[in-house]
Parts: sequence; C-alpha cells; structure tokens
Amino acid sequence: IEISPEISVNARKRIAKNKWKNVEVMVAAAQDVPLSGVFDGLIMFAAADVYASEEALDNIFPHLKTGARVAAFGAKLSSTRLGVILNPILKLLFKLSFSTTPSPNHEPWQILAKRVENLEVKEYFGGSMFLVSGFVTRK
Repeated sequence: IEISPEISVNARKRIAKNKWKNVEVMVAAAQDVPLSGVFDGLIMFAAADVYASEEALDNIFPHLKTGARVAAFGAKLSSTRLGVILNPILKLLFKLSFSTTPSPNHEPWQILAKRVENLEVKEYFGGSMFLVSGFVTRK
C-alpha cells in the first residue's frame, strides 16, 4: 500500500525487475484501502500515517495471520543532545509531508504497540530514527 502515486512507480519497477509474482502495489491511504486475503507480515517504512493511526491499523490488522511479523521504521523526536538539535528540522519535514502524517513524537509506535506482542524497539542516529518489530497474536 503506497499513498504516493509517484513513489508507487518505483515499487512497480522493482517488482518487474525482480519478476515478483506475489507482490502488488495499491495506491491508496491505508485507512481505507480495500484489502482481501490474509497476509504473513506487515512492513511499514517511513509510514507514520499508518503505524501511528488507529484507523489504518484497524483496516490492516484483520488481514494479518496470527503470528504475522510486524516491523516499522521511521523518524522520531529525540532526547539526545544531537537529536534535540535535529528535532525542529524533523518537525518541518513532517509538516511538508502528507496531510495524514501525524506530528512526530518521542514514541510514535505507541498505537502499534497495543496490537503487537513482544515489541522490540531499537533507536538509531542519535535517537531520531527507530525500528520496532514484533508479532500479531489474537486475544
């Protein structure tokens, strides 16, 4: 799922180059993209409009298998000395992004964490980037 038609072109080129038959690109907001089927995993790269959105996750998670791996990578506000200097730049970049992208915070994975078990959080680049991963369980 890709919200940007321009970025989806790159994904389609990569799919064609690698001759992947099990990959499809859908241009839509994750909040209301029509999904069918069940998936083994979910990867969100720089997708704050997805991993920080109840509506997007409500739309996607019913289509994930029990035990599906979930990973998200993105930007966050930092508390480190270097990171605090970069926070205003990050805030500006987020304002220039899609209207569905929420303002950055120190733990943008909080909404995702309510749905993913054994969430592991790693921070990079002076605490201004993160990688979280875990798996889906059904209660």
